[in-house]
Amino acid sequence: MRRRPLHGTGRHVGQRVPRVNDHGPLHGTGRYVDDIEIPGMLHAAIVRSPVAHGILTSFGAEKADERISESASVLGPEQLRTRIYAELPVLWTIGDQQQFGTPLVDEHLRYVGQPIGIAVAGSRYLAEDAAEAVHLAIDDLTPVVGIDQALAPDAPLLYPGSGTNVIATFEAGDSAEHDQAVFSAADRVLRTTLRIGRVHGLAIEPRGIVAVPEIRGGSRDRITIYTSTQTPHGVRDSVCEVLGLGQRDVRVVAPDVGGAFGLKDHIYEDELMVVIAALELGRPVKWIEDRVESLLATT
Repeated sequence: MRRRPLHGTGRHVGQRVPRVNDHGPLHGTGRYVDDIEIPGMLHAAIVRSPVAHGILTSFGAEKADERISESASVLGPEQLRTRIYAELPVLWTIGDQQQFGTPLVDEHLRYVGQPIGIAVAGSRYLAEDAAEAVHLAIDDLTPVVGIDQALAPDAPLLYPGSGTNVIATFEAGDSAEHDQAVFSAADRVLRTTLRIGRVHGLAIEPRGIVAVPEIRGGSRDRITIYTSTQTPHGVRDSVCEVLGLGQRDVRVVAPDVGGAFGLKDHIYEDELMVVIAALELGRPVKWIEDRVESLLATT
């Protein structure tokens, strides 16, 4: 079958190509994660670390607190850990890197905004109230701010088991010997230190997820996940690895994505907590990241 030429020219190079996926967003008919409504769906809010560095010694939610509705459920580290089979795998490894995963739940708090637990209720407002009512007891540690402090001999260790704050060493480009020879032969050498502040991609649509359990209490759990992601297969693989599920038991659907800039190329700890909450409660659970959370915890 002959392919129909573009615009009757018979050539593709240099010709305008009609776009096929713009009609929905331009006409307001796109379908994003927050547009998805499932009967019986609950809403989640994430309990996050208020400190840059510390050890969580207690996580408590008292039903007597008037901010926690009767329908709300709060899952802390102990409850979440019953569903976790492995660490969250890292995306890439470089050089002599030996750390290939990070704990989904960890009492060692390493940054403001680190997910600690999840509150689920009939509305986002009630879930936020329940999350705010959680009592956290934390032993503060000295934060590690900047490369110089991280490399200091007496620097606090973010991962004490590794014995260092250096995750990997590697070389790129010309060898150090070659570089030194070039500098030594130069008539003048200028040295400076560049310090780059935190940079954050600001998508119009923040992260979001709806987790819908299909089987609970049988021989296995099955779940469908609607999420704003650039990598649906990567999300599926990470969910399977961390929660010990088979690939046939996890279905990931990526609806329209309102921007990503690389921020949505993997699944995050808070999103996995939503999946666990849905499996534990046997109800669909939705979580939509707000802008403050995006600036705090999305990288």
